[in-house]
Amino acid sequence: MKDEKLNKTQAEQCNIHNVMPRFDSPKNWTEDYELENGNYICRCSLCKEYFYGYKRRVICKECAKEYNVNGA
Repeated sequence: MKDEKLNKTQAEQCNIHNVMPRFDSPKNWTEDYELENGNYICRCSLCKEYFYGYKRRVICKECAKEYNVNGA
């Protein structure tokens, strides 16, 4: 039974507020919002932060600009 309960750290990591990015975040790809698949929550493979963008994006807008990735 003890193993089934989440400890405090695990519960904090699972908290939806720790995952949901803000719509006004500079990490978001706001130009994707108008697309059918443009409002997905994605996780940046470089900084590991969450952002809104097209469902197949793997890098947030801030990291794309910083590393000069195409599309930024």
